Amino acid sequence: MGFISYRWKNSRGGPLKHFLKIAVFAGSVLIVPSWATEEAKDSAKLPVSVLANDPEQGFKLSEVAIKRLGIQFTELKNSGPWELPPSALVRIKRAVGVYRESEGFLTFVVVESVGAKGLVRSVDLRAGDRVVVEGGAFLRVIDLDLSGAGGDSCGG
Repeated sequence: MGFISYRWKNSRGGPLKHFLKIAVFAGSVLIVPSWATEEAKDSAKLPVSVLANDPEQGFKLSEVAIKRLGIQFTELKNSGPWELPPSALVRIKRAVGVYRESEGFLTFVVVESVGAKGLVRSVDLRAGDRVVVEGGAFLRVIDLDLSGAGGDSCGG
């Protein structure tokens, strides 16, 4: 079991004082915000389950996990390119992508930048797809753990 700390950056690019500690252990995620009360910290120590993990479909989190991680989605409205906030983009080595939700499963999809800042496209995304716009970094940590790569594949 390992702990991963995640710090948000404020609007000026500096780190905030608050962070989450995430412990990933045997398909469960423990989330403890640094600003939580003692009572909230005790309830946050309950495992948040990964309900399914499939190499083809991706992984499925419980509603509790989605809520605790602050995962937010948006639906793609047209055939693209799409304007997505920077928080939607997850960088893995030299690739950039988003997490797409389909039938409850979350899958990493590589995207490419198009022209103006924030516009992306992908042959694997379609109008009507739901993509994660907040919390993608947390999903990447879970994805790495489930794949057996741990922190070894998050290179820069």
